[in-house]
Order: sequence, then structure tokens, then C-alpha cells
Amino acid sequence: MNLRLIARIWALLLVFDSALLAQTESDRYPFIKADKLGFIDGSGREVVPAQFSNGGDSTGFSEEIANVGGNGGWGYIDKSGKYTIEPKFWWAHEFSDGFACVQLPGEGMGYGFIDKTGRVLIKGLKTDSMFHEGLAPMLLGGKWGYLGTDMQVAIPPQFDFAHPFYEGMATVEVANKWGYIDKAGRMVIPARYDITMPFKDGLGRVKIFSKREPLVAKIGQEGQTTYNVYLWGFVDKGGVEIIPPKFQAVTFFSEGLAFAMPNDGTRLFGIIDKSGKFLHEPAFEEATEFSESLAAVRAGDKWGYVDHAGNWIIPPGLTHADSFWHGLASVVFGAGLWGYIDKKGSVVWQNRSE
Repeated sequence: MNLRLIARIWALLLVFDSALLAQTESDRYPFIKADKLGFIDGSGREVVPAQFSNGGDSTGFSEEIANVGGNGGWGYIDKSGKYTIEPKFWWAHEFSDGFACVQLPGEGMGYGFIDKTGRVLIKGLKTDSMFHEGLAPMLLGGKWGYLGTDMQVAIPPQFDFAHPFYEGMATVEVANKWGYIDKAGRMVIPARYDITMPFKDGLGRVKIFSKREPLVAKIGQEGQTTYNVYLWGFVDKGGVEIIPPKFQAVTFFSEGLAFAMPNDGTRLFGIIDKSGKFLHEPAFEEATEFSESLAAVRAGDKWGYVDHAGNWIIPPGLTHADSFWHGLASVVFGAGLWGYIDKKGSVVWQNRSE
């Protein structure tokens, strides 16, 4: 299991949790030029020149500072591009709850948490992690528990795997099944699901095994001729399945809506409300959750953006599109061409040929 990738996925959730904030002149968006990282502001001006290591989507501003790679390793800069914590770590995650997880320099030194002065508060951790809502999942003695912001064990290690808290709940694995705990460490939704995802917009996304189906017209890897079918649904914080698992795929709920793919062979996403009713019939091959009243969706081989009713606000014409954040969205225009657009679809910044 790629723990760094898992941590990044949850870090991205933190970013989108803040998407309802108004755009400000101090917002920063990463760009790449000559394989170096810099940042633009909301108007598209390159306010921090491209000079840092290209960390892909592993770099971004959080709590007014960004994790960047420099000559001596990874460190942190402010919005002017000045180092606030010198680049000295082997890896550095974004700040959350006032702390950041870093990979300490030196073979076998493991991970630790730092504060915004760069002071190492705890070291020798076996995995990377992140704080959210005052707790951080951590592998301790072969089991997963949670650290508090005092860097002491807040929930004793007892789980096979654990993820950060969202809306007061965290997903944990016990005996190959997943459920939810509260901040006291109590299993409030039993571990009975094959996958559980964080609570968002008041609901948790859950997946269960449904059946095995034959592979059509071909034999799979190692002679496999069938595959597992899983279905997704949503639970509330009391464990009630508000929408029983019945969809082949779903996004998170956001702004009261989600995209869902019915289990009828259509392989298309539509828009549902919290009763599971389709408000817009399945019509999209891919979809992101709603952010700032728009969702990126793919129709055919092109991406665009729709509103809550499923109406095209930015027609499909993009090779790829991500969610809006503080008024801008990162998009791919075509082969080797990418940049940022605003909510009218106007190009704010685009990479240039080197």
C-alpha cells in the first residue's frame, strides 16, 4: 500500500474542504516551467518564479505556506516565495492543524511532525500521516491509533489501518472490514464494509461486495474468468444507510449533491440528491464532486463543467479538468498544453512552449 499516495489523497480532501472560501489576491496556484515549480496569483501573474523541484501535485499552499523542494531537500515557503523553513527534509507534506509531517534526513530516521518554526516535535515514526480535527492516524507497534496535537497517544493502537477524521468521524479497518470511529475511539459504525470513505456533507461513502460476474469475451489475468462486483451507498453518523449500496460508482456528496453510476450497465454518471433520487439522468463518463457550484465532468472524450442542474456552464472541450478552487481550475487544453481557467471558461494562465 502506497502510504504517501494515501496521505496525498487525504491532503487533497483538505484542500477541497476550503473551496468555499472567497478568492483573495494572496491565493497561489502552482505551475511548472522547464520542469521547475512556481506559483501564480488569481490573475495569472507569475508571482513566485519557477525555481523549486517539480513535486507534481504533492505541492500546494496550506495555512499560508507551501511545501517545496530545494537544493538541500524539502522545506516551506511563504506566499512571496521566501523560505520560512529551510529545505532540509527528505520529504515534506502540507501543513494541517498547524503541523506537518516530514521525512527526517538520514537513513532509517523515519518520519516526524514539525511546527511552523520547523521544530521537530516527534520523530522516529514509521509512516507519514497528517493531522485533521486535532488527531493524526499513526502506526504504533504494528497497529494503528491516533496522536493528539500534544504528540501523545490519544487513541490507543488497535486498528489494522486508519485514516484522518472528517466531520468527527474516521474510517478504520478491523479484520479486513471497514467502519467508523468517533474521537473517543469508539466504533460507532461497525466494521462491516469492504471500503469506507470519509464523511463529507454529513454522509459517509461505503462499498460492499455484491456478486461475481463472468468476464465477457476474454480470460483475465492468471486465467481468471470472473470478477468481483461492488456497490456503493451512503451512511449517516448513526450508521443508517440513507442510500443503500446500489451504485457502481459514486462521488462524495458536496453542496447537497453527488454523482452516481447506476448498476444497470449504462456506465454513465448522473446527479443524485441525498435520497438517492436522480435529478439529472446518467449522461457523463466521468465526474468530480461539486465545488464552488460547478463540477468537472467528461462527455465523450472531452471535459467541461456543469451546474447543480446538470446544465453545461463551460461546454466540453478540454482534455482534462479538475475542481474549482478559489475561483480557478487546473485544466488540460490538449497535448502538452495546460493551465488555469476561471468560471466563465476564460484562460487565466497557460504554459508556453519552452
